[in-house]
Amino acid sequence: MRLDRRRLRCVRRCAKDFADRCERADAHTLDELTTVAGKCAGLQSLTLQIDNLSPGVLGLTEIVDCSGVITISSHCATIQATLFHEIGHLLLGHSHVDFDLALSVLNDVVAPPGFEHTFELLTPEYDPHEVATAEAEAEHFAVEVGYLLDAPPGVIREFAYGLG
Repeated sequence: MRLDRRRLRCVRRCAKDFADRCERADAHTLDELTTVAGKCAGLQSLTLQIDNLSPGVLGLTEIVDCSGVITISSHCATIQATLFHEIGHLLLGHSHVDFDLALSVLNDVVAPPGFEHTFELLTPEYDPHEVATAEAEAEHFAVEVGYLLDAPPGVIREFAYGLG
């Protein structure tokens, strides 16, 4: 998906601000980058965990109150790229992550007879274009941060592959 210039400038500005804060904090490890992201987002804590996620899901971000968790799938071969992508969602203020989580919970669940209406109310409605735009923005954010923080060449190739 192609982003308009105005939105792309906002994404780049956000990535530059994050990269500058990482450099000022001398953050290089995944945990250090996650800590800086949490501070940028105004969270009391942001942790990174590796866990088993559904097939096809590489990462997700959950925010509860003033704490957050970024979960990267244990089968993810692109941990650094996926972390930057998830941080992008967080710092760009994307809310579709909640929809993805809710949909994954309701995936393959059949409504009991007589409860179809309740089931429909529980299923979140979202704009697929908005979700696609948010994914493209998070991926552009990840590429920018990867270049600004001098990510290893393998990580940059992961981004180029991911952007198609």
